[in-house]
Formats: sequence, structure tokens, C-alpha cells
Amino acid sequence: MIMSRDERSKLTLTMLIDVLNVLRRSVIDDIIVVSSDSEVQNPIMEYSVNFLKESSIGLNEAVKQASDWCITHKVECLLYIPADVPLITEDDINCIVELCERGNQVVISPSRSGGTNALLRKPVNVIPTFFGSESFRKHLDFALRKRVKVGIYESPRITLDVDSIKDVYMISRLENSSTTKRYLEEARILDRVTLSSE
Repeated sequence: MIMSRDERSKLTLTMLIDVLNVLRRSVIDDIIVVSSDSEVQNPIMEYSVNFLKESSIGLNEAVKQASDWCITHKVECLLYIPADVPLITEDDINCIVELCERGNQVVISPSRSGGTNALLRKPVNVIPTFFGSESFRKHLDFALRKRVKVGIYESPRITLDVDSIKDVYMISRLENSSTTKRYLEEARILDRVTLSSE
């Protein structure tokens, strides 16, 4: 095992902080974090987020919980971003929002594996979510079938989500100034990843 459980937890929190910093610098008005881990709440409170304790198991259920919160608070547009895309930039976020402002009710960004690493919906419940295997195609097909105007935003920074040691290795090799890369270097995790990748 290359990373300990504590290191994996710290990596997850560090990636989330990278994403929160980007969202805070973007045109986004409010940020919601849905997590089953209450220990995540304290470290992120300085980012002025709305924290929702996950009430059901599964990503689709977590996004539905955020969607319900948005509907209750009369939020007209919801952008889902996972915590494991630490290379995303505010330009990526702003471009996704701009695609919506051009008339797209749904904007989707694919992951390398065919998943969805960004999903904007306006209104919030214009389509259901299909997170899981091949979710990009499922979101796109459903939107087209229902004649919902859909835009696609592709970015190498969003397609790279951290699901494996190989992904960690790629972050270490790409030019970036993320807190995630700095943590990997300071914890000397990259030394272990590099050795295992050669």
C-alpha cells in the first residue's frame, strides 16, 4: 500500500480545498458541500460553504440532497463539481457558467473514463443525475431525448479526477501549483508513487 489511511484522508481534504479555492474565485455565488464525514466540516468553514451532512448513501442521492436544498432556497442553477479534480481552474468554472448563460440548460464535462466531472443544470431539476458508469453518455442522451438544450465543456484539468495511484502520479508530473501537488511533495508520497510507477 503506497498511502496510509490518514494520508488518503488528508489528500481528499486537500483536493477539496483546491476545488473550494477555485469556486470562491469564480463567478459562483454559493457553495454547498455534501459529505458523510462530519470531520470535513470544521476545516472548510472558512470558505463560507453550506455544509450538508449526507443523509443517504451514494453520489446521486448526495446530489439530490443538494438539489432539494437549492429548490428550497430558490436557487435556479446548480453546478456539481466533485472534490477529486484538484487541477480545475476558475476559468473552467466561468466557461461552464458562460455556456449556460448562452442558453444551455445543461452543461456537461466528461471524465477520462466516461464519467461526469462537472454537471450544470438550470433549472436545478431539469434532468435527473446518472452518476456511475458511463454517466457522461447517460446525462447527454437523456438531455437530448427530452430536447433539453445541452452544451459540452471539455478540459484536461477537469477530465483528470483522482481515482488511482496512476492519477496521483499524473498530477505530480503535470505543471500545476495546486495545494494537492504541494501536499504530495511535502508528505513524500510522490517518491513512493514514482518508484511504483517505474
